[in-house]
Amino acid sequence: MTKNGFWPQAITRRRIGGQSSRWATKQAGTAALQPRVESPPAVFSHRSGLGLFVLLALLGLVARNVSAATPPANWTSGHKKVLIIPVRFMDQTGPSDVPSASGYLSGWGNITNGTTGAAINDFYQRASYGRLSMEFTVLPEINLGVSYTTYNATYGTSGLSKFAAWDEPGSFADDVRAKARQVGQALGQLALYDSDNYDLDFLFCGFIPGQGTLASGRAHGKGIFGTTSLALAHEFGHNFGLQHANGISRSTYHSPVRGGTFFTDTYGDVFDLMGWKNTTPIPLVPDRDVNPYWKWQMGWLPDSNISTPAVSGTYRIHAFDQPTLEAGKSYALRVVRDPSRVYWFSYRAGITNPESIWSNNGLEVRIGGESIPATGGHTTLLDMTPGSRGLANIPGVTNNPYATLYDAPLAMGRTYSDNEANLHVTPVKKGGTAPESLDVVLNYGPFLGNVPPTASISPASVTIAAGVAQTFTGTASDANGDALSYYWEFDDPDALGGTTALRTISGVVKDENGNPLAGAVVNNYKGGTPNLVRYGATNFIGSSE
Repeated sequence: MTKNGFWPQAITRRRIGGQSSRWATKQAGTAALQPRVESPPAVFSHRSGLGLFVLLALLGLVARNVSAATPPANWTSGHKKVLIIPVRFMDQTGPSDVPSASGYLSGWGNITNGTTGAAINDFYQRASYGRLSMEFTVLPEINLGVSYTTYNATYGTSGLSKFAAWDEPGSFADDVRAKARQVGQALGQLALYDSDNYDLDFLFCGFIPGQGTLASGRAHGKGIFGTTSLALAHEFGHNFGLQHANGISRSTYHSPVRGGTFFTDTYGDVFDLMGWKNTTPIPLVPDRDVNPYWKWQMGWLPDSNISTPAVSGTYRIHAFDQPTLEAGKSYALRVVRDPSRVYWFSYRAGITNPESIWSNNGLEVRIGGESIPATGGHTTLLDMTPGSRGLANIPGVTNNPYATLYDAPLAMGRTYSDNEANLHVTPVKKGGTAPESLDVVLNYGPFLGNVPPTASISPASVTIAAGVAQTFTGTASDANGDALSYYWEFDDPDALGGTTALRTISGVVKDENGNPLAGAVVNNYKGGTPNLVRYGATNFIGSSE
C-alpha cells in the first residue's frame, strides 16, 4: 500500500464478514482517573452529586444491575406551555440587550420577538421526532422591589442559595411566582400570570453578579432561573430529566499524552446539547441534537428502533439526528457490557461545520446512563483517538478546552476492542441511504490463537531535497489470513520538519495500485493556526509549525 508522506503508527486489522475475527492490539479504553467538573462561563446547572460516580463506573468500581430505565409517558411528550417571567430588582435592571460592564448578554431581544421560543420549539420537535412541542408566553417585567442580595443567602442546611432552592418558602422561585400571581390578580388576568397553569417556567433576571443559569430537575419541579437565555434549550433538557453529557480522553489541548493521564469533563461531549453544545446560535442547528440514549430515556426513540445485537455480524444504523423515524430501521446499537455499563453506538449526519469531518465519517461510542449508582444518569462519550488534540479552534472559541473530543468518533476501518468484554467494533462503510447510514461489524470473542499482523515500510529515498516528492510503501501480511485495515499517522510532533519554522506539506494519498484513495484523513494534530486538517480529498496541502 502506497501513501505519500505518511508513516503508519499502527495497523488495525479486521475481518468484515463471518462469525470470527482477529485484531491487533490498537484499541481505546478506560482507566483510573479523578473527575474534574468544569462549567462554561456563567452557565451552571443544578445536578445530582451522583455525577461523580461516572468515572468510577468506567473503572468497574461500582457494580450494580443494569436495568432499562422506564421512559416517561407524558412529561417529555405532548404540547408544553412555557411561561417566561422577566424579573428586576431594586439594584439590577432586569433582562436587557444592553451588555453589562463585562460584556454579558442576556439575549432578551430574541425572547421578546419570539425568535428564541420558535427556535427551541423547532429544535425539540426535531429531536423528539415530533413527539414534543413547546409554546412560550412572555409576561411584562415583574419588579420584586428588593435587592438581588436577598437571595444570595443559603437556604436552611441545604447549602444552596435561595436562587437555587426550588419550591421552598422564601426561595427566589417561590417569591417570583407569588409576585406574578399578585400582579395578574390586580390586572384581572390571574390565569395568564399564574405559573401553575403552565408546564414549565423560566425566571429571567438578566445580569446578576455571581449568578448564572440553572435548572430544577424533574424531581424538584419545573423551573429555570437564568441570567441569560443562551443556554435555555440545555436547561429545558434538565427539566425533562436529563443529566450532563460527559466526555473522556487521554489527551487535552495542551498535552496529547498516551498513558497515565486522562482528561474528563462533565460537559465533554462536544456533539450533545447536554454537553458542550448548550448555547447559541439562534436558531439552534441540528448539531445540538441529544444522543440516542437521551432520546430513548425520554421515550422518543422506542426499543423497536434500537438494535441490541447478541451475536457477531454486520449491523446497519441510520443517522439518528433527523426529524423522523422509519419503522424497521435501527438508529443505535445498544450492547450491555457488564452489570454497570452499557455501550451505545450511534451515527449522526446532521453536522455541517468543521466537526463533520469526524462526525459524518465515524461511529460515536458512549457509555449510557442506565445504572444510576454507576453513572449518576450521565452519558460519557469515549474518545476513539485518545492521543490527538482534535479540533482546537471553532467559531468563537480559541484553544478550546474540549478540542480533543471533536475527533472522538471511531473512524471507518478502525476497530475498537474491549478485550475484557471480548467485544470488537468496526464501522466499515456508509450505507448510501437517504438519510445516510453506517454499517458496523460487531464481533464477540475471544479469538484464541490470534497473532498480530506484520508490516514493513520502505521510503523511495532515504535522503530527499526540499520540494521533492517522497513515497512511502507499506507492506503488511497476516498469518491468520484476516482482512487488514490500514491507517497512517505521524506520532512525532516534529515529524513535519521542526517546531520553529513554518513548513508546507502537500501530496496525493494512493493505494497499492497507484490510484488516488478517497476518504483519507490528513491531520498534524497541532493546535492553533496553522492547523492542517483534511478529510475525504485525495489531494492535500497544508502548513505546520
